Amino acid sequence: MIMQASQPFVRLELFLRLAYNIASRKGAHGAACHIQNLPFGPKSSEIKTMLFQCRMPDILRKHLWTKWQDLASTTVAQVVGRVLPAFRPQNPNKPIQISGLTLTPTNYVAHFLESLRHSTHGFDSRYTDKTILFTHTGEIPDDLPYLAFFWWIGILAKPEWLFV
Repeated sequence: MIMQASQPFVRLELFLRLAYNIASRKGAHGAACHIQNLPFGPKSSEIKTMLFQCRMPDILRKHLWTKWQDLASTTVAQVVGRVLPAFRPQNPNKPIQISGLTLTPTNYVAHFLESLRHSTHGFDSRYTDKTILFTHTGEIPDDLPYLAFFWWIGILAKPEWLFV
């Protein structure tokens, strides 16, 4: 349904709702439920562990792991590539410095998406959210919603998330 939406804003809003729903399921046992706690990095141990503990043919497991790495790498590069020049480090592998925060590119993406989610219902006193959003052009890659596909595999692999 997310990718069938014709408007990029609708795809983004559906993605953020789904991401928050998945994060809240994961955090249902007392852990904090934030989108930034979902895996975004291409070398995510959480995704790798989940894929390699699922019952599936080895060729499919390896294919999904490769696809995750490609998708996460591309998404991180595209989001970080839209950081305004004044905030973008010279070296793309260097951390991004924002208001006292030092964020790796992967952490920047996670915090940026969390901030976008917060922006849909007000910021309260979330100074960091406003600051992170200020550093970005607001252009979101079209492939971003595909990350949720892998999080759904996690729900299938750990069905207890659905019954909290």
